[in-house]
Amino acid sequence: DIVLRQVIEITINPEVAIERIKRRNRGTDDDINLFNDRMSVYNAEIDEIREFYTLKGIFNTINGEGSPENTAREIASIILE
Repeated sequence: DIVLRQVIEITINPEVAIERIKRRNRGTDDDINLFNDRMSVYNAEIDEIREFYTLKGIFNTINGEGSPENTAREIASIILE
């Protein structure tokens, strides 16, 4: 059996995300319309997911706008508790 110990949502301002996508511009995943479609799906589902895992006491949110190293440190601090 798999036991889910923590759920981590990495948040980022959509404008920051769009700027990052524009900078990397590597392929079809970097299309702004595709990003907007994915965000619509995400936003339609996330509130229910947050509530479900918050009630279980395992939902965590971290800010993903910092450096990758800082984000990784924050993730590690959650999963290594």
